[in-house]
Amino acid sequence: MRTWIGGVLAVLILVMPGVASAACSDSKVKQLHKAGRTIAAIASQCSMERSDVRAIVEKDEEEGSDDDAESDKGLPDGTRLMGCGCHGAVAAWAVRPEPRCASGRARPRMCAGMCPMGGAPWSDHCAR
Repeated sequence: MRTWIGGVLAVLILVMPGVASAACSDSKVKQLHKAGRTIAAIASQCSMERSDVRAIVEKDEEEGSDDDAESDKGLPDGTRLMGCGCHGAVAAWAVRPEPRCASGRARPRMCAGMCPMGGAPWSDHCAR
């Protein structure tokens, strides 16, 4: 009996890592890439080869190039991307990549008020 249980446990231990490290679907890879994640980060998160992630992303970009021009524009400069609040420390001059913006960049803007732990509330906006 003990040997049988040990054998079953050994099989489960060998099988489970393969189940836990299943690759992401194409749509999940596309979603992560559009959210600004790098190919290396997506490959790591999804337990995939970088070349496989790159192929999915490139295929999506080729298919996306046929879309109408309106969808390629993105959000205009000054569009608020998140609500004003105490989101933690941020450098007011920091610019980060943001695929939703037409410029491809976003910057924090300070809002009126004070945060309980000090500092000012802020929100992200599309930048030039």
